[in-house]
Amino acid sequence: MQVNTGTHWGAVDDISPDYNATYIYSTNYGVHGDHFKFPGTSGVGPINEIAVCFLATKQTQGSSDGYVAGQVRIGGADYSLGAILRPLLGSWELYSRELTTNPATAQPWTWAEMDVLEVRQMLRAYDGQMRCTQVYVEIDYSPPIIVSDTIHLKWNVLALISDTIHLKWNVLALVASTILCQWRVRALVNQSRLNRRRYTGPAKPKQVPRRPV
Repeated sequence: MQVNTGTHWGAVDDISPDYNATYIYSTNYGVHGDHFKFPGTSGVGPINEIAVCFLATKQTQGSSDGYVAGQVRIGGADYSLGAILRPLLGSWELYSRELTTNPATAQPWTWAEMDVLEVRQMLRAYDGQMRCTQVYVEIDYSPPIIVSDTIHLKWNVLALISDTIHLKWNVLALVASTILCQWRVRALVNQSRLNRRRYTGPAKPKQVPRRPV
């Protein structure tokens, strides 16, 4: 395996790929690879799975299609990542293989195992040229719920319930005020009607019948 500039690790450690600026490559018939470690990997919470990823391309056409493959090394033993990738000429493609368990133990991965994990990236070019510009491992894990956040969430819920109850009381008070206002209006209307019944107006003069003369 060769590198176009700098160190092998420095050519593939990009956070964002720089493609043909820095890369490792192979131009031979045989399978060539590099081993990479990821020291200092740390986290809290169970690991659900890991994904080993290479970003590679076939730069020049050979007599046969080249390919990308991978392995993980655990305790000095190599474990194949399975299927290979045959990128199209001039096309950067992602090789990604998921592992839900450690193949050496058949148990879920631990953070201590992540810290000593070795990844082998392999290229076979035949008589063309295969390039790789990125090598990385993605870790899918479930961080624990922080108790203070849970308490804060509960306080927020309680505050929301309190605000809801306060709003309900305000609505009930408004309804009571409306009913009281309606009762007063009705009482005023009834009193007005009663006053109308009691009023008879001025007395009319009494009519005295007359006898014919």
